[in-house]
Amino acid sequence: MGRTTFALISRTLVVAALGMLSAGVASGAAFRVGFDPQFEASGTFANLGFEGTGDLTIDDGCFNSTGEFTVGSGSCTFAFFTSLTLDLYNFADGPGTILETLTYAPPNQDVGGVVSHIVVDAPGDLVGIDTLFYGPQFATAITGAPTDPLPNDSNISMQFVANFVAFPFSVNPNVLLQICDTNGDNCTTSTGQATVTFTRITSEEVPEPASTILALTALGALGWMQRRRARPGRG
Repeated sequence: MGRTTFALISRTLVVAALGMLSAGVASGAAFRVGFDPQFEASGTFANLGFEGTGDLTIDDGCFNSTGEFTVGSGSCTFAFFTSLTLDLYNFADGPGTILETLTYAPPNQDVGGVVSHIVVDAPGDLVGIDTLFYGPQFATAITGAPTDPLPNDSNISMQFVANFVAFPFSVNPNVLLQICDTNGDNCTTSTGQATVTFTRITSEEVPEPASTILALTALGALGWMQRRRARPGRG
């Protein structure tokens, strides 16, 4: 390969990679999610409390107006958790007596794609999210203890519910915890109500995965070409 041809291809690959990285970056807003309800189901889990925090990244395009928006449609193209932590405690003893701490974060779990709707209130604040029950997302081998209301090997799943009403505009955000046995059967779902809070923490640039992969492929091809040219006898 001639020097002129090599230089031309190299420049083309660099421009393409930089262009894809630039075009593949979307503007996103980060939110901190917090909650602390009592499980309040009868029987084994009657005294169980659970509190948690999580971080969400949401497309800035989702905040153009007020109401409920389906993630992945229109200008609202993405909304996903980047981390989520759950503390379980005996409600009679208070939140300071933690029985289990469960974490749910990349790369150990894929938290993307579980948010189906968001609810926006003026002036562009996040006030509610909807998800399906996703799980067992946290743990499948809970360590039992004499004071622990959870049986060994419980499967734990969560669901966020916005309870959005359009006219008149109202939101009653809640989070539900579902605990199943080892086989994922005999599930018990919480009935306690929780006020889920959403606090904007930062604005950040979020790379779109497909564009990032394409850009890395272009840069990898450039590196291969440079190594090939550096071999003895290559002109």
